[in-house]
Amino acid sequence: MASYVSTDDDAFIAQSVESLFAAGETKKAMDEIVIEAAEADKETDQLKIFAATLVNSTNKSVPAAEKLLMLEELEKLREGVTKKKHSVAKKISKLSSAAATTKAEVLKVAKKSYRNKEVDRITKILVASQTVSLCFVMDATGSMQMGKLLNALKTRIRDIIKPFQDANVHFKFELGLVAYRDLSDPDHFELHPFSGSISQFEAKLASIDAHGGADIPEDVIGGLKEAQKFDWKYGNRLLFLCGDAPCHGVKYHTADIWDDYPDGVGNFTDVVKTLYEKKIKMVFFRANSSTDKMIDEFNKEAGVAIGNSNYIETFALDTNDLKVLESTIASSITESVSKSMEASASAAAKLTVKESTTLKSLPETILEDSIATDDTDDVDDREI
Repeated sequence: MASYVSTDDDAFIAQSVESLFAAGETKKAMDEIVIEAAEADKETDQLKIFAATLVNSTNKSVPAAEKLLMLEELEKLREGVTKKKHSVAKKISKLSSAAATTKAEVLKVAKKSYRNKEVDRITKILVASQTVSLCFVMDATGSMQMGKLLNALKTRIRDIIKPFQDANVHFKFELGLVAYRDLSDPDHFELHPFSGSISQFEAKLASIDAHGGADIPEDVIGGLKEAQKFDWKYGNRLLFLCGDAPCHGVKYHTADIWDDYPDGVGNFTDVVKTLYEKKIKMVFFRANSSTDKMIDEFNKEAGVAIGNSNYIETFALDTNDLKVLESTIASSITESVSKSMEASASAAAKLTVKESTTLKSLPETILEDSIATDDTDDVDDREI
């Protein structure tokens, strides 16, 4: 009776081989192979670009000495790529011995692992577009209706977040809070670093008592600096500034406002540069006209520092009717996530699950003790 291996048997054998590299030291070694192959791929792409530049230079009046330097640099790049490829080959050989399997099988699993990492990379781009970091920077002095605002945020934050959770299983959020007062207040700042727990956020809000403040201005810039120190790890980053008094410094408020620090405390330019670098969008809730000059100046400084004189978006806030608070936060999240998802989908559509050029072009010598398989390409190791 003829013997044969069924398709199911082939699949079982393939799974068994892959299981050799699923955990422990063999998995670590496989991960190292994939990482180094990715590095070699990147260097190969750089080599191709440089080679194209060199070819283009031959059609132009580039001095001979400069061309010679370019050739020397090209050779260095080529040597670096070759060295990395051979390093990958050695790792494959070493792992095949450790796992008691052929180099061809290790190479096959490495190629699959590489593809899986590419899929994970694209998936992460899409999922990241549906994650939100929300930070509230709030005046916590007793100068106004800030107690109302703190309480409103505490009672409505669940209603703001829940629709997004219900609509998208991938939606993730984190909530942060900076309650600021003035420099002379003993509890200058009260902080709640980012957390994904609404209950913890609510508890922090409930613990804050609106009090303090001496002169009219408060340490707004200090509060923003505290917020920018937070670990903003999610894709969409929104900062909501809430206050009814300007910051210190006569350039940020009208002359009739009493200010113990007329020269100011810090400057917004440094703040906005960091916020911009961290891709943080800023929204201001305007409670009265005393902050108008401050926001105008902030946006002027943003125009010079980052080229956007409309960096801060302002919404009027009526502390006797705080529905605008909820609607503005919700609409800001919707707008940010929608734009992010659209951009991510567009970017992902342009991405392809790449095969590793390094793993495809390894020297044939690494397979000397194996039967060549269909997915093992014999490519000249010197090819760019």
